Amino acid sequence: MTPGLGGAQHPGMEVSFRWDDAADRLPLSTGGSLAVTRLDWACADAWLRLRVIATDPVRAPESEASEPAAAALARVARSLAGSGALLLLANPTEAFAGERIAHAAGCRLIAIPDDSASAGWDGLLACGQPCYGLHARVVCSVLRPDPASVLCALGFGAFHCEDGLAVTSLAEDRQGVDLELAHEAVISVVVRGGFVASSARARSLRWRDGGHEGVVRIEARADDGGRCWTQPRLVAPAAVAHV
Repeated sequence: MTPGLGGAQHPGMEVSFRWDDAADRLPLSTGGSLAVTRLDWACADAWLRLRVIATDPVRAPESEASEPAAAALARVARSLAGSGALLLLANPTEAFAGERIAHAAGCRLIAIPDDSASAGWDGLLACGQPCYGLHARVVCSVLRPDPASVLCALGFGAFHCEDGLAVTSLAEDRQGVDLELAHEAVISVVVRGGFVASSARARSLRWRDGGHEGVVRIEARADDGGRCWTQPRLVAPAAVAHV
């Protein structure tokens, strides 16, 4: 079970797929697939690589070479409003380095192939923007094993990612996280701004929110290079009810 930023659990079954930036279709483990529309644009100030994920191919707007990357992203996001499709930023470090990552606010998903992309993800979360990190094997918690349910899970952060390190058990709610891995790794609790609130070598983690974290996500790294991570949860101050 994996919650999104609101912290509610999503009981049901697991459906997985492997993120492939070059693919036009993402085959699901239970059959069916998600469509990917690739937008690789040379904008006025940066190279912008966007991916539109939907149940069926989406007709996206054309690029405009004189347009800054931030304006181009915003225009694509507006064109998708109400369609149910999700917008993914495939090159966060290249397109919006440093504080410019705030311009990626129109993206619900962000590719995180390396540590620099993870830093950009944390920067975007620090701006209060709900955004979920995608890479390698994506394991979604769904009520029905169909593409529409998987797309919904991606939009609400009801998934976790595995890259050579398997999650054997995951339960998250409004109070915290319980995680168990296939084998021992360094498990870190990352809070607002990318700060590490806790880090220890273990096979399991039981974390309870203190109410001051702002955002909580879990990532784990094994000695063999394998890693996995959960999606961020918003944590309200202890005296205020969770959203």
